[in-house]
Amino acid sequence: MTTVFNHYADDLAHYLARGFAYRAGGELRHVSGVRQRSELHDVLAETFRKAFEERARLGYSGLSPYGAYLRTIARNIIVDRQRRGAREQLGTQAAVPGDVASDGVERELADEAASAAETLEQVELGALMTRFFAALDSKQRHFVELRFRQGLSQEQVASQLRISRKRVRKLEQTLRARLLEALRGTGYLAGVRGLP
Repeated sequence: MTTVFNHYADDLAHYLARGFAYRAGGELRHVSGVRQRSELHDVLAETFRKAFEERARLGYSGLSPYGAYLRTIARNIIVDRQRRGAREQLGTQAAVPGDVASDGVERELADEAASAAETLEQVELGALMTRFFAALDSKQRHFVELRFRQGLSQEQVASQLRISRKRVRKLEQTLRARLLEALRGTGYLAGVRGLP
């Protein structure tokens, strides 16, 4: 847990200090950055506390970048604090944990924050893939087009390119390794375990 905290804390602190946008009720809302150092430390501590809870550990798929997962948790904490502050300013009492409306709003915010994080990841990954594809030579691009974009089998690709299936497998291995190296080089796969 200490290793995870040390790896992600600085990036998460910068993210919280910059602020972020999220959608709620169909509206785009903006949260200005956390300016007070004590509040920033509180949010960081609460984020990692929640992330390290058993429910959160079991809920993390391991497929998306862990940094984005932490940003979603932190975003929900900030939004929840703002909502509570607004209720207190209006003189209303905070909703009790079993309050159906409160649970619905929290679920909606969590879903929208997760959706925004997924969209951001898709855009980021799309840009990285476009850069990687552009750096390939014409033969490699043609191979990627046939094998991955058109979804042809290794045998079909071998037939089209007039090379052996063994050569197709080797080329595929080489390109996958280069892609993995390129993604690691950008920091996209930082902290992702279980990859060769």
